Amino acid sequence: MKAFRIPPRLIPLLIILPLIIAAALIFFLRAPVLLVTDTSFDLLYGPARIRAKQIEVSVRLWRPVWPVPVSETVSPDLAAIAVQAASAKPYAVFFPYRYEAGARYYNALNPEVKTAVFMGRKRYESMPQGIYGIYTDSISDVYKAGQISAQYIRSGAEFALFYDDYSFGREARDVFSSGLRHSGGSGIPIFLDLSDIYPNWQSAACVILTGNAADYLDRNRANPAVLFSWLDPDMTPQTVNAVFDDSPWALLHRAVKEIERGSFSIDLASDIILLEKRVGDRTLLENLRRVIRSPLPDQLEINRH
Repeated sequence: MKAFRIPPRLIPLLIILPLIIAAALIFFLRAPVLLVTDTSFDLLYGPARIRAKQIEVSVRLWRPVWPVPVSETVSPDLAAIAVQAASAKPYAVFFPYRYEAGARYYNALNPEVKTAVFMGRKRYESMPQGIYGIYTDSISDVYKAGQISAQYIRSGAEFALFYDDYSFGREARDVFSSGLRHSGGSGIPIFLDLSDIYPNWQSAACVILTGNAADYLDRNRANPAVLFSWLDPDMTPQTVNAVFDDSPWALLHRAVKEIERGSFSIDLASDIILLEKRVGDRTLLENLRRVIRSPLPDQLEINRH
């Protein structure tokens, strides 16, 4: 009787397979990260995009990440109940700003669970003791927008239009101008309220849009645009070349990592989504990639605080 011999080509698989099984067991046995969401956000962000982000963040954290859907008008106690129904002992729970009261209520009942609120650009508001505050780093975002604008100005036009809803703070315009100037952009940017109509907008190299930009995009579709929005990029006009995304899904992975470092007040820059197929010029595309990847100057750390 011949002894059974394992084919040599199967030996690597037999070594790797137990490791894969062990890693999968560790993944599913770890406490999940929960993110409270609602229907309006899901429609805005896009279901396919949410699923992709959920998988991405789960893999990067190597623990399950689960959305907790609630009604837009849910009371704080029912929001807390929905979270507890999703997991009795989660690793961390994240609430959008509109459910801040639910975060406070949940934290009072479960002080041992890491509880955080995505505060957006509301830098002036602080969180109570024991709750983590995740803030959008407006200084970094506006500086990057200036750097991006500079690449279009090099392409021939004379100025950039910045439509401002004032959610970035009083220093935003100076920071934007600094980013534009330091990246080689010439000319003086023109700053407008979102409700303003600028008669010479066709001459702008590019347009930066903060806040609710739907009215502008409906009126004007000729200039390359940079949009600050949670909207699914596939739903934007073809003139939108880049999107700054500071949604909970975009910031979740980095927020968990900062919480693990012990930070209770956390500033995170937006994810910048470059819609490469909409940028027709190859040189411009390479320049945009370069400035998006480039590190921020140290001076911004001083301006931020």
